[in-house]
This record gives sequence, C-alpha cells and structure tokens, in this order.
Amino acid sequence: MTFLYKRSADAYLQWSSGSTSLLTDMNDRGHKLIVSIKCSFGDRPEKHYALFDTGARWSVIPQSIAESYPDCFFSLDTEISQVSRHGKNTGVLHLCNIRFLADDGEDIIFESNVLVIPDWNGPIVIGFTAMLDKIRWACDPTIDHQGRLYFGID
Repeated sequence: MTFLYKRSADAYLQWSSGSTSLLTDMNDRGHKLIVSIKCSFGDRPEKHYALFDTGARWSVIPQSIAESYPDCFFSLDTEISQVSRHGKNTGVLHLCNIRFLADDGEDIIFESNVLVIPDWNGPIVIGFTAMLDKIRWACDPTIDHQGRLYFGID
C-alpha cells in the first residue's frame, strides 16, 4: 500500500491508514455520484455508496437508513433546514459511527454528526461539517489511471 505523510519539524509522519479506488460517475439507486466512497454504519456489515461532497455542509442520511439501523443513529434533537438540488429539506442531526471502507490498508471508523432527513430522495451524502473536517483525506485522480482516495485519523 502507498501511505501518505505529513512533515513535522524534521520528520515525516504517516497519516494515511487506508485508501480506496476513486469511484467516479457511479449510479447508485438512480443517483449519479460524481465521486463516491464505500461506507457502513456502526458495526453493521452492509456496504453503502455515498456521494463524497466537499461542498456539502452536512452529511445526509435518508431516514429509512437510520430506521434500519436504530442502534447506530442517536438523535441530537437539533433541527436543521438546508437547500440542495433536491429542494429545501428539514432534518434532525444524529450522532453515528461511520466506517470508510478501504480497498487497501485499514478502514477508519469515527463518530460524526449526520443530518437525517425524512423522505430524502437523494443519495447518502458525506459532507464537510462534522465529517470530512474530522479526518485527513486526499485525492489522487491520476494514480494507476483510476485514482485513489486516501484517509486517516490524525
């Protein structure tokens, strides 16, 4: 596996623990995912594809998924409205453990806040606030003519 490093004073410290193929232009349940990542919730083995969206404020989960894994999602009783290409939606913030699934190296699992929206007609979205801003990640679109997403927890 290729690891990524950060410079600290006169040393280089490994920060990436896993990577996955850069999945682009995927279709998942009728949704086009420009860049996606494989993930799961809690300790559940079911794999989901999610839109990796650095421009999205919140990570979004359809309420049907939160209801399917009631032991993985815990309401924070905070209601938030957002506007997206799917219109204006209101949901409730939930705390959950999410796992990014590695093709190479180790998966990472971390606690995050997600916006659970009833009747969400879009894909699972991995957004910036309280998700991507909690981990290190990098994208190399040129490696092996396919690309890689690298991730790790500092």
